[in-house]
Amino acid sequence: MPISDIINNISAYAMTNIAMNIIAMFLVVVIFVVRRRVFGADPIENSLFSTLLVFLFFSSTGEVFDHLLIGNPGEAVHIALSAVSAVIYISNVMFAFVWAVYVDFKLHQKWEWTSLRKKLLIIPVVIALIAYVVNIFVPIVYVITPDNVRVHLPLIFITYIALYGYPIYAFIDYLIYRVKEKRYFFFPMEAFLIPAAIGIAFEAVTAVFYTTWIGVVIAINAVFLSLQSEKTFIDSLTGLYNREYFNSMLSKLGNGRDDYSAGIMLDLNDFKAINDTLGHHTGDQALSDVGNILIETLPKKTFAARYGGDEFMILIHHDHDGQLEQIAFDIDNAFKTFNENAGRPYNIQYSIGMARFSPERFANPEAFIRELDEKMYQSKEAYHRQKGNCRTVDKATDV
Repeated sequence: MPISDIINNISAYAMTNIAMNIIAMFLVVVIFVVRRRVFGADPIENSLFSTLLVFLFFSSTGEVFDHLLIGNPGEAVHIALSAVSAVIYISNVMFAFVWAVYVDFKLHQKWEWTSLRKKLLIIPVVIALIAYVVNIFVPIVYVITPDNVRVHLPLIFITYIALYGYPIYAFIDYLIYRVKEKRYFFFPMEAFLIPAAIGIAFEAVTAVFYTTWIGVVIAINAVFLSLQSEKTFIDSLTGLYNREYFNSMLSKLGNGRDDYSAGIMLDLNDFKAINDTLGHHTGDQALSDVGNILIETLPKKTFAARYGGDEFMILIHHDHDGQLEQIAFDIDNAFKTFNENAGRPYNIQYSIGMARFSPERFANPEAFIRELDEKMYQSKEAYHRQKGNCRTVDKATDV
């Protein structure tokens, strides 16, 4: 059948769907081209996200050809539609599976197949892929009728289990992580779920506009922008927020809503000696250790940042009686445990400054930071006096 005849037979609804999926294809290509700017230093995340984009591109491309071919007569169209259908179904479930893997990796910063939960995770996609291969010879999931219309068969539920089950699994994994873990990241699941859900819902309501994949592509764009923010505001060495983002959070001091009401400043003692005697690579390892200790120790809704060099700032959410002191006690115990058990060629020691914020005591957040800074240097001078170094500590140099 000539291409011109196929185009003439396309309805206005189909043309709209084709246009939307072509837009989706171009958006995916744009993200694919620029992705290395975000993931260049992380080959695993780059590979997973790139795989997501590849399957998303095939799904969108498949939808374009599907709307061009479906309902048109001819044996060649029948063969092409069968191939396009296979591509669509395989790409759809593979995208959903890789999304679940990517979310798990993003949350936990690793991916291992050792746990039973993750071994079970692969079962639905394997069953679906086997079903699609069988479907080529014996229709069990869908069938292309002689007039080139695709009809779903009873085993189509395998596709739905994989297609919707994996995003649900990823969302549950995300919720559990947010409740149990403390690691900081820019990965708002809502940025993915809301556009994707709107696309799915609109398609379900209208039954003529196929907006699922354009919604998913918009969702992936939102996630990609969030990941770019992560690279901007997360200190890559420690996993904590950086100073730029910390400064933006100071506006929440005493705002009466989602505010922070107490703070801690930590400054490592003798850090220069670690760099000078063991090398800067070991010094970087020490800073990374500090970030991990704070991440694992601090309670929920506590904000921690690498303020600069070997200085760290902590803001405490809605401090109540004894909480500030308890957090400082927990941090001290965590560092002592690390020094005893980590087997590093160094011990991590620090000086600490603590204060509670109130508008009555501090005219502005900068005054509060100065208070923390002064108390921290009082602690540092006491540390050096105890070591037998009685001279005043220079704020520009740790000795």
